Amino acid sequence: MAPTLYLSRTSPPCRTVVFVAKQLGIELNEVVVDMKNGEHRKPEFLKLNPRHSVPTLEDNGVGIWESRAIAQYLCNKYAPDSALYPKDPAQRAKVDVVLNFDLSSWGPALRNSLVSRRIFFEKRQNILCFETKTDTKFPEQTAKAFRGVDPTEEQLKTLQDTLQVLDTLIARNGGYVAANHLTIADLSLLANSGSILYLDYDLKPYPNIEGWYKRLAKELSFFDEFKATVIETYKKRAQEMAKNQ
Repeated sequence: MAPTLYLSRTSPPCRTVVFVAKQLGIELNEVVVDMKNGEHRKPEFLKLNPRHSVPTLEDNGVGIWESRAIAQYLCNKYAPDSALYPKDPAQRAKVDVVLNFDLSSWGPALRNSLVSRRIFFEKRQNILCFETKTDTKFPEQTAKAFRGVDPTEEQLKTLQDTLQVLDTLIARNGGYVAANHLTIADLSLLANSGSILYLDYDLKPYPNIEGWYKRLAKELSFFDEFKATVIETYKKRAQEMAKNQ
């Protein structure tokens, strides 16, 4: 029986698990959790995950939560020899370091800065047309995306520092974030990168990150679908935010 993944289609951590499963060729029984209506707080779900969060994996009665732990579990159980999560302790430690960097630095830096950037829109017949900050077609009307506030100077500085760290890691590892080949760390960071793709963020100061995205776009069969999905997701959220202005 295929493992069951309880997820939200718009959740970056859930995308991490889906990406890893795709790369390993693991079939998952995907169950979308209606969190707005409290399905994640039902007793049967709390037995699997007392934190009532997604993603949650159920495999032969075992409940596993936290996306990175699930990714590691899938590799350990279903593909123990996969280069996605190397068996060598030193190489595996490098992957674990970047997974923790993703959790503690990369994800928060993006959320605290890019997700609160301004986006431009024009209202025509109740339709909001969104463009990135580099577009000058709609210079007058602005809406603050998602949070309604601009990032602080400290948050922007943290983002720049985090981007520089990632750029350095990719340079040192020959084009990937934790090794000289694709690992679950690449997939986890990619899953968290929706705001970069949506805003078409200027990565010219970080050529190794720019090359990394191009490399993954060629290597991953699901990259284009992922990019289209996150752009549509962020667009809808921005529209909802603008309507409440």
